Amino acid sequence: MKQTTSMVPQLTLMAASSERGVDMHRLLRRLFDTAFRAARELEVKVKGKKLLKNLIYYPLIENEEALSDILNRANWYFPEKSYSEAQITIPISSELSKHIKDFSKLVVPQTQENYIKKNKRIVVTPMSKEELSRSVLQSDAVLLWRAKELFRIPQWIMNLDKVWIVDKNYFLVTEVRNYIWLFNETVPQEKMQELLGVAKKNFEKFRKQISKYKKAYVFGTGPSVSKAFEFDFSDGFSIVTNTMVNDEKMMRHIKPVAIVHGDFVYHMGPSIYASRFREQLFSKYGKELYSLIRFDIMPFLISVYPELEEKFVAFPMKLFAGSNIPSQENYYLNLSNNSLVGYMLPVSCSIVDEIFILGCDGRKPEDKLFWSHAKTVFYADLQKTLVETHPSVYRDTDFKVYYHETINDVDAFMKYAERKRKKFVSLTPSYIPALHRHEKK
Repeated sequence: MKQTTSMVPQLTLMAASSERGVDMHRLLRRLFDTAFRAARELEVKVKGKKLLKNLIYYPLIENEEALSDILNRANWYFPEKSYSEAQITIPISSELSKHIKDFSKLVVPQTQENYIKKNKRIVVTPMSKEELSRSVLQSDAVLLWRAKELFRIPQWIMNLDKVWIVDKNYFLVTEVRNYIWLFNETVPQEKMQELLGVAKKNFEKFRKQISKYKKAYVFGTGPSVSKAFEFDFSDGFSIVTNTMVNDEKMMRHIKPVAIVHGDFVYHMGPSIYASRFREQLFSKYGKELYSLIRFDIMPFLISVYPELEEKFVAFPMKLFAGSNIPSQENYYLNLSNNSLVGYMLPVSCSIVDEIFILGCDGRKPEDKLFWSHAKTVFYADLQKTLVETHPSVYRDTDFKVYYHETINDVDAFMKYAERKRKKFVSLTPSYIPALHRHEKK
């Protein structure tokens, strides 16, 4: 008994030490990424931006597992029929090329949807390391799929402006975000401006469609959203968020006019989780609901779903811009990590003065990741596919810090909106202080 008792503080110290080790590694990765991005952005500024067309992966791919993963992601993020002008080279070793006769038959990772197909935009070609080095120098962009090889890139210090890190194990959301942003850099600027005009036009159509209402109802996916069946929402318009589409009964009851989605990891990646979400949303509700999204994903989404162009209400995001209620004159949203304050409240405030909130429970003390979700509106069985497809996101996210930022964002926006005479009522309990203060008594 004495030995067992003495082990308790030792185990506690070991756990604390392990956590400190994780924090230190996370800090080092953040410091490296910050320094890398600063140096890269400086080179971009000095050299100037240009339309990127000739893209190449680095380093050389020498095994089938890595090739299938990279080829699947490349096919997803750079569809053949799109606004992109990219031509992508995937270099493989001569030895690997001897063992693969048909690239379309490669087995993709179990956690990803299979997007490998014939794509004239993508060329898989055997190369020597010397040939790859020459090709890198002639390219417009280098997709670095193994971050530790950065310093092996030919003349790397002078070519940082070319480097886009797409290593899934690198840092936070860098890999999936860079794929989307790189896609945009391969689309002519005139087309990007045209799409922004489409987004603003769709915003006005959306506002006009629901202009008769005086109330808005917005829904999170927290456990308390199940209480939605206790209310009637017919006297206003409703906006739901992402995986609410998984509960058909609730969707029929709420009858939303719009949905918020577009998270780089949860909705825009090649994971089975993201694929399931897109299938449910666009096959069942794509032509029925307006999609409230960030503008930087709009060019890609329209490339994949051109028939839904008139349904994408896409907003440019500004970092540290402060709270904003979007209008044609100030058409942007302040970047936030939360759908409620990032989209639903600002957009609702642009139309009505009274907003009711349900299902935004916040983070319970015992929650381990972001926060809990109602079982009917979340793909709990597919969460693993997100973690394995984008491992650095979960490894590098400090969920307590993430939640603290969410609390601050919600508080800041609600105070800003209330100064403009907007009213908020939370119809369900919440751990988020600003919402807790507005709970219906």
